[in-house]
Amino acid sequence: MHGAVLVVDEQDVFDLAAPVLRRELECDRIIHERNLAGALARLKEHTPIELVLADWDLAGPPFISALRADPATQHIPLIVTSHHDTDEEIAACIRLGASDHLAKPFLAKGLAHKLQRLVQLRERRRLRRVHPPHPVMVTLTIPGSAPNEFALADISAAGCQLRVPRAAGEWLRIYQQASLTLEGLHFQGELLRIAADPDIEESDLLVAFHFHEPEAIEGERFAELLDDWREAWQQREEK
Repeated sequence: MHGAVLVVDEQDVFDLAAPVLRRELECDRIIHERNLAGALARLKEHTPIELVLADWDLAGPPFISALRADPATQHIPLIVTSHHDTDEEIAACIRLGASDHLAKPFLAKGLAHKLQRLVQLRERRRLRRVHPPHPVMVTLTIPGSAPNEFALADISAAGCQLRVPRAAGEWLRIYQQASLTLEGLHFQGELLRIAADPDIEESDLLVAFHFHEPEAIEGERFAELLDDWREAWQQREEK
Protein backbone atom coordinates (compact mmCIF):
# COMPACT_ATOMS: atom_id res chain seq x y z
CA MET A 1 0.00 0.00 0.00
CA HIS A 2 1.47 3.33 -1.09
CA GLY A 3 -0.73 5.71 0.91
CA ALA A 4 -1.52 6.10 4.58
CA VAL A 5 -4.14 4.60 6.89
CA LEU A 6 -6.17 6.96 9.09
CA VAL A 7 -7.32 5.62 12.47
CA VAL A 8 -9.90 7.71 14.36
CA ASP A 9 -10.17 6.14 17.80
CA GLU A 10 -8.81 6.04 21.34
CA GLN A 11 -5.16 5.27 22.05
CA ASP A 12 -5.77 1.68 23.19
CA VAL A 13 -7.59 0.82 19.96
CA PHE A 14 -4.85 2.45 17.90
CA ASP A 15 -2.20 0.44 19.76
CA LEU A 16 -4.10 -2.77 18.96
CA ALA A 17 -4.85 -1.89 15.34
CA ALA A 18 -1.54 -0.41 14.18
CA PRO A 19 0.50 -3.67 14.10
CA VAL A 20 -2.33 -5.45 12.28
CA LEU A 21 -2.63 -2.67 9.71
CA ARG A 22 1.11 -2.70 9.09
CA ARG A 23 1.18 -6.46 8.64
CA GLU A 24 -1.95 -6.98 6.57
CA LEU A 25 -1.67 -3.88 4.36
CA GLU A 26 2.14 -3.56 4.29
CA CYS A 27 1.63 0.05 5.31
CA ASP A 28 4.32 2.08 7.06
CA ARG A 29 2.35 5.29 7.59
CA ILE A 30 -0.55 5.13 10.05
CA ILE A 31 -2.12 8.42 11.12
CA HIS A 32 -3.88 8.62 14.48
CA GLU A 33 -6.63 11.13 15.31
CA ARG A 34 -8.72 11.04 18.48
CA ASN A 35 -11.68 13.21 17.52
CA LEU A 36 -13.90 14.45 14.71
CA ALA A 37 -12.13 17.78 14.28
CA GLY A 38 -8.74 16.12 13.79
CA ALA A 39 -10.16 13.58 11.35
CA LEU A 40 -11.90 16.27 9.27
CA ALA A 41 -8.69 18.31 9.21
CA ARG A 42 -6.85 15.33 7.74
CA LEU A 43 -9.41 15.12 4.94
CA LYS A 44 -8.99 18.80 4.14
CA GLU A 45 -5.24 18.32 3.86
CA HIS A 46 -5.91 15.77 1.10
CA THR A 47 -3.30 13.50 2.65
CA PRO A 48 -3.01 10.38 0.42
CA ILE A 49 -5.16 7.98 2.46
CA GLU A 50 -6.01 4.47 1.30
CA LEU A 51 -8.09 3.25 4.25
CA VAL A 52 -9.93 4.73 7.23
CA LEU A 53 -10.71 2.89 10.46
CA ALA A 54 -13.05 5.12 12.48
CA ASP A 55 -15.04 4.83 15.70
CA TRP A 56 -18.73 5.65 15.28
CA ASP A 57 -18.99 7.69 18.47
CA LEU A 58 -15.86 9.74 17.76
CA ALA A 59 -16.50 10.36 14.07
CA GLY A 60 -19.85 8.99 12.92
CA PRO A 61 -22.21 10.58 10.36
CA PRO A 62 -20.45 13.99 10.04
CA PHE A 63 -17.16 12.33 9.17
CA ILE A 64 -18.70 9.78 6.81
CA SER A 65 -20.62 12.53 5.01
CA ALA A 66 -17.47 14.61 4.58
CA LEU A 67 -15.49 11.60 3.36
CA ARG A 68 -18.09 10.63 0.76
CA ALA A 69 -18.89 14.20 -0.37
CA ASP A 70 -15.37 15.02 -1.56
CA PRO A 71 -14.45 13.51 -4.96
CA ALA A 72 -10.85 13.26 -3.73
CA THR A 73 -11.80 10.98 -0.81
CA GLN A 74 -15.14 9.39 -1.68
CA HIS A 75 -13.42 6.25 -3.00
CA ILE A 76 -11.53 5.51 0.25
CA PRO A 77 -12.63 2.30 2.02
CA LEU A 78 -14.03 2.97 5.49
CA ILE A 79 -14.34 0.44 8.30
CA VAL A 80 -16.51 1.77 11.14
CA THR A 81 -16.05 0.36 14.63
CA SER A 82 -18.68 0.66 17.34
CA HIS A 83 -20.28 -0.99 20.34
CA HIS A 84 -23.54 -1.04 18.37
CA ASP A 85 -23.87 -4.35 16.56
CA THR A 86 -27.57 -4.93 15.88
CA ASP A 87 -28.58 -5.57 12.27
CA GLU A 88 -30.41 -2.25 12.11
CA GLU A 89 -27.44 -0.26 13.38
CA ILE A 90 -24.99 -1.97 11.05
CA ALA A 91 -27.34 -1.43 8.09
CA ALA A 92 -27.62 2.27 8.96
CA CYS A 93 -23.84 2.52 9.08
CA ILE A 94 -23.47 0.92 5.64
CA ARG A 95 -26.23 3.13 4.17
CA LEU A 96 -24.34 6.23 5.27
CA GLY A 97 -21.30 5.11 3.30
CA ALA A 98 -19.22 2.73 5.41
CA SER A 99 -17.53 -0.11 3.55
CA ASP A 100 -17.73 -2.47 6.52
CA HIS A 101 -18.46 -2.60 10.25
CA LEU A 102 -16.46 -4.10 13.10
CA ALA A 103 -18.08 -4.55 16.51
CA LYS A 104 -16.21 -3.57 19.67
CA PRO A 105 -14.43 -4.88 21.54
CA PHE A 106 -12.55 -6.70 18.80
CA LEU A 107 -9.45 -8.87 18.67
CA ALA A 108 -6.51 -8.45 16.34
CA LYS A 109 -7.61 -11.50 14.32
CA GLY A 110 -11.08 -9.96 13.83
CA LEU A 111 -9.57 -6.82 12.33
CA ALA A 112 -7.16 -8.91 10.25
CA HIS A 113 -10.10 -10.84 8.77
CA LYS A 114 -11.85 -7.59 7.78
CA LEU A 115 -8.68 -6.25 6.17
CA GLN A 116 -8.02 -9.46 4.26
CA ARG A 117 -11.55 -9.42 2.85
CA LEU A 118 -11.16 -5.77 1.90
CA VAL A 119 -7.91 -6.47 0.06
CA GLN A 120 -9.49 -9.39 -1.80
CA LEU A 121 -12.49 -7.30 -2.86
CA ARG A 122 -10.24 -4.48 -4.00
CA GLU A 123 -8.10 -6.84 -6.07
CA ARG A 124 -11.13 -8.43 -7.71
CA ARG A 125 -12.47 -4.99 -8.50
CA ARG A 126 -9.11 -3.92 -9.91
CA LEU A 127 -9.07 -6.88 -12.29
CA ARG A 128 -12.75 -6.66 -13.26
CA ARG A 129 -13.05 -5.92 -16.94
CA VAL A 130 -15.50 -3.42 -18.39
CA HIS A 131 -16.79 -4.09 -21.92
CA PRO A 132 -18.28 -1.05 -23.70
CA PRO A 133 -21.69 -1.89 -25.23
CA HIS A 134 -20.93 0.24 -28.30
CA PRO A 135 -17.73 1.35 -30.07
CA VAL A 136 -15.49 3.48 -27.82
CA MET A 137 -12.31 4.76 -29.40
CA VAL A 138 -8.87 4.92 -27.78
CA THR A 139 -6.21 7.22 -29.20
CA LEU A 140 -2.88 5.42 -29.35
CA THR A 141 0.37 7.31 -29.86
CA ILE A 142 3.87 5.99 -30.42
CA PRO A 143 6.81 8.46 -30.36
CA GLY A 144 7.60 9.66 -33.86
CA SER A 145 4.26 8.51 -35.28
CA ALA A 146 0.90 10.18 -35.79
CA PRO A 147 -1.88 9.24 -33.32
CA ASN A 148 -4.23 6.43 -34.36
CA GLU A 149 -7.67 5.51 -33.05
CA PHE A 150 -8.67 1.94 -32.30
CA ALA A 151 -11.81 0.40 -30.82
CA LEU A 152 -11.73 -0.56 -27.14
CA ALA A 153 -12.53 -4.23 -26.54
CA ASP A 154 -12.36 -4.11 -22.72
CA ILE A 155 -10.60 -2.30 -19.89
CA SER A 156 -9.71 -2.84 -16.23
CA ALA A 157 -7.54 -0.96 -13.77
CA ALA A 158 -4.70 -3.27 -14.84
CA GLY A 159 -4.87 -2.72 -18.59
CA CYS A 160 -6.96 -2.80 -21.74
CA GLN A 161 -7.45 -4.64 -25.02
CA LEU A 162 -7.89 -2.91 -28.37
CA ARG A 163 -9.30 -4.23 -31.62
CA VAL A 164 -6.87 -3.32 -34.39
CA PRO A 165 -6.33 -4.29 -38.04
CA ARG A 166 -3.72 -7.00 -38.53
CA ALA A 167 -1.26 -4.63 -40.23
CA ALA A 168 -1.38 -2.23 -37.28
CA GLY A 169 -0.92 -5.10 -34.85
CA GLU A 170 2.31 -6.12 -36.52
CA TRP A 171 3.44 -2.48 -36.43
CA LEU A 172 2.74 -2.24 -32.68
CA ARG A 173 4.73 -5.40 -32.03
CA ILE A 174 7.88 -3.53 -32.96
CA TYR A 175 7.52 -0.74 -30.41
CA GLN A 176 6.21 -2.48 -27.24
CA GLN A 177 5.38 0.88 -25.52
CA ALA A 178 2.60 3.37 -26.32
CA SER A 179 0.62 6.29 -24.91
CA LEU A 180 -3.13 5.74 -24.78
CA THR A 181 -5.91 8.31 -24.27
CA LEU A 182 -9.45 7.35 -23.29
CA GLU A 183 -12.18 9.78 -22.20
CA GLY A 184 -9.55 12.47 -21.66
CA LEU A 185 -7.38 10.32 -19.38
CA HIS A 186 -3.83 9.45 -20.42
CA PHE A 187 -2.05 6.14 -19.81
CA GLN A 188 1.36 4.70 -20.49
CA GLY A 189 0.88 1.19 -21.83
CA GLU A 190 3.23 -1.74 -22.21
CA LEU A 191 2.39 -4.31 -24.87
CA LEU A 192 1.47 -7.68 -23.34
CA ARG A 193 0.27 -9.75 -26.27
CA ILE A 194 -1.21 -9.71 -29.75
CA ALA A 195 -3.68 -12.44 -30.66
CA ALA A 196 -6.56 -13.25 -32.97
CA ASP A 197 -10.03 -12.50 -31.61
CA PRO A 198 -12.56 -15.26 -32.37
CA ASP A 199 -15.43 -12.76 -32.01
CA ILE A 200 -14.33 -10.39 -34.76
CA GLU A 201 -13.19 -10.48 -38.38
CA GLU A 202 -10.19 -12.63 -39.19
CA SER A 203 -8.32 -9.55 -40.40
CA ASP A 204 -8.49 -7.95 -36.93
CA LEU A 205 -6.43 -8.66 -33.82
CA LEU A 206 -6.76 -8.13 -30.08
CA VAL A 207 -3.85 -6.10 -28.70
CA ALA A 208 -3.47 -6.15 -24.92
CA PHE A 209 -1.68 -3.43 -22.96
CA HIS A 210 -0.68 -3.30 -19.31
CA PHE A 211 -1.11 0.13 -17.70
CA HIS A 212 1.53 1.93 -15.76
CA GLU A 213 -0.07 4.33 -13.25
CA PRO A 214 -2.54 6.58 -15.13
CA GLU A 215 -1.97 10.28 -14.69
CA ALA A 216 -3.26 11.68 -11.39
CA ILE A 217 -5.37 8.63 -10.54
CA GLU A 218 -4.74 5.22 -9.04
CA GLY A 219 -6.14 2.22 -7.23
CA GLU A 220 -9.67 2.56 -5.92
CA ARG A 221 -10.19 5.89 -7.67
CA PHE A 222 -9.59 4.23 -11.03
CA ALA A 223 -12.03 1.44 -10.16
CA GLU A 224 -14.62 4.11 -9.32
CA LEU A 225 -13.89 5.82 -12.63
CA LEU A 226 -14.43 2.57 -14.54
CA ASP A 227 -17.84 2.24 -12.89
CA ASP A 228 -18.68 5.78 -14.02
CA TRP A 229 -17.56 5.05 -17.57
CA ARG A 230 -19.56 1.83 -17.73
CA GLU A 231 -22.69 3.67 -16.60
CA ALA A 232 -22.11 6.51 -19.09
CA TRP A 233 -21.48 4.08 -21.95
CA GLN A 234 -24.64 2.17 -21.09
CA GLN A 235 -26.67 5.38 -21.10
CA ARG A 236 -25.31 6.27 -24.53
CA GLU A 237 -26.30 2.84 -25.80
CA GLU A 238 -29.86 3.27 -24.51
CA LYS A 239 -30.37 6.63 -26.25
